[in-house]
Amino acid sequence: MVIAFMIAHYWHIERMLPVFSWGMIVVLFLTFLFLYISNAYTPDYTNKGARIIVRTLFGVVGAAVAVLVYSYITRTTETDPIYWRGTFLVGYALFLPYACISRVLISKAAFELHESRKWIVIGDAEHITKFASTYNSAGLGGKLVAIELNTTSNNSENVERALALTDLEGIVIATSENRMSENIEKALMKKRLSGVRVYAVIDFCEHYLWKIPIDFLEESWIVLSQGFDLVHHKVQLNIKRFLDFVFSLCGLIAFSPVLIAVTVLVRLNSKGPAIFRQIRTGKDGTTFTLYKFRTMQQGADSSGPQWAQERDPRVTSIGKILRKFRIDELPQLWNVLKGEMSFIGPRPEVPDFVAKLHGELPYYDLRLLVAPGITGWAQVMYPYGASVEDAKEKLQYDLYYIKNYSIALDVLIALKTLRVVFYAAGR
Repeated sequence: MVIAFMIAHYWHIERMLPVFSWGMIVVLFLTFLFLYISNAYTPDYTNKGARIIVRTLFGVVGAAVAVLVYSYITRTTETDPIYWRGTFLVGYALFLPYACISRVLISKAAFELHESRKWIVIGDAEHITKFASTYNSAGLGGKLVAIELNTTSNNSENVERALALTDLEGIVIATSENRMSENIEKALMKKRLSGVRVYAVIDFCEHYLWKIPIDFLEESWIVLSQGFDLVHHKVQLNIKRFLDFVFSLCGLIAFSPVLIAVTVLVRLNSKGPAIFRQIRTGKDGTTFTLYKFRTMQQGADSSGPQWAQERDPRVTSIGKILRKFRIDELPQLWNVLKGEMSFIGPRPEVPDFVAKLHGELPYYDLRLLVAPGITGWAQVMYPYGASVEDAKEKLQYDLYYIKNYSIALDVLIALKTLRVVFYAAGR
């Protein structure tokens, strides 16, 4: 992009732009942001690049509009040559074909790599079956070579033949106990030291699927694994709380016109209060009152809490729009300011649902070790849950977040949330 704008400016007035300037930094940042939001950094595995051209086009056009608005608001279009019409339009015109072509080529290469994956999975039948289901549902591509261990024979010869395969992506150990013979362990050690990746099932899912599968989870793994600093690390907790306080206060001030306007619209659209209040479960199982804009008809939960449905008939016409763009959650900034919630964390659930899921899903209580959030890793990685099975999937993403918390991960979740809002993918 820097080269494209330098060529454009030189073509326009035969003068070189400085390689890096504040104007160029703004252009680069906004272009990266809009390309990320439009999902133009994700390879297209389905048709080797056609869809990614559309994503890139949306991203570049959106960035160009944002840069144009910024330059006119700040009046830099009159002083900074990077925003002059000849440089600006020609620069983006030069960048767009490069952005599309490079992404098509990378997407094609990623597709070929995606299809050539070859993983050996070694373990007992039950764990292999569960892992195969998880692997296939994730759409990782390629194929699995399963080697089942049994009590009478460790199948050393089968393992050695499998390890001799070429183009091997890696090896997954899918067993709950040490059932491998010494010969198999030595063969795996040689492969590992030769550069082949070897994972336990949980480590594989954490690395490639960004979740921790509770079907394979054991207390011993939690005891011995690194991470979970968000639960007890006072410095990180204080930093997170400070950022929550500052951003929620600034958010309430900045969005006050929106809050007032939406309040009026909700009241005009249907009978009842504009703000919906509901008891939710927070950190350490304590309860608090959650605030949202009301998106359903008054009294929709009179028969008790229910799972939200797709095309829920209880949702009002204005409520559909508020949900699509997550605007209904803006009043939760007050919960964040009070310290009852965080910007990012597990979704706060109704106490009745918590009691039900705690009895049906192992390790569900672990998600209560941290403050719930307006958005979170589970919310951006998995669609809205409406069943126990959905809650199980979201729990696995919540555990990943709690184990791997960092400010960088929070920034990534914030960017993914912007993408959800941009595509109006809320529900």
